Amino acid sequence: LWAKRIFKTKPNRAISEDFKTDVKTIFHHLTKDELIEKMLADHLQESVLSTNTSEKSK
Repeated sequence: LWAKRIFKTKPNRAISEDFKTDVKTIFHHLTKDELIEKMLADHLQESVLSTNTSEKSK
């Protein structure tokens, strides 16, 4: 499951502090639940787009 994979992912220490700060700035006003809902919605949308693209190429 996608969520379990994210849960088990270790933090990437190679990501620059500037990049982390930029991302945190964008999401700072969201609650944890709001962020999870948005990430899930985005993931599902990407899955649908990926599925539609795969079917069209057959």
